[in-house]
Amino acid sequence: KMQKVGILWHPAVIPIIGPPAYWRDNKDTTTTACELFTGSPGAKHKISVLQIRSPLVATLMQDFFDQLMDFIEKHKFKEVIILSSSYAHEKHLIEESPFEYGASDAFHATHENKLTSLNWRRQTGGGFPHILGGGFASQLFRGLQDRKIPAMMLFKYVSEGDNSPDAKQMTNKLNEFLDVLPTKEDGTARLTIPPSWKLLFGDAPPQSMY
Repeated sequence: KMQKVGILWHPAVIPIIGPPAYWRDNKDTTTTACELFTGSPGAKHKISVLQIRSPLVATLMQDFFDQLMDFIEKHKFKEVIILSSSYAHEKHLIEESPFEYGASDAFHATHENKLTSLNWRRQTGGGFPHILGGGFASQLFRGLQDRKIPAMMLFKYVSEGDNSPDAKQMTNKLNEFLDVLPTKEDGTARLTIPPSWKLLFGDAPPQSMY
């Protein structure tokens, strides 16, 4: 369970607000468009998570990225991993895994043995391509590359609709690399599902309609 330690505001971030997304017992907090989480004090692994829940205004996006990368450099983050997705119909090698990744040379050199052992498919050649459906992730990745900040972008080809199974699979795939979450007997991570997911598409249909 990570702790929310900050809310990021920038004119590029389209504002949203809602009730707590994760913990029922913390009713005094709200959920906003861009929030920063860290592990508990004294945790074995020093990991921070920035969750961006809304689109960015295109004309202001680069300034947001510049300030974000300034923050990363100022606080000496060792490396950055971006999680994103792409349209399922853009996947041309249908027999391959739905996951692919791109990594800066510095990141890949540091983790080459681990990435090779995982046998993940890497996007290569001509710089990291634009990920259709991936929003602004590719632009942020290129900015990190330009600043020589070690970075990896992991993405999954997904379909429209309920993407909660994709989120679980993404978490499991990331944990294969980071190995920071406890796992079950089948090797998948032990996850606590946010209560907000239960009504992702509204209430269940009334029984009287059947």
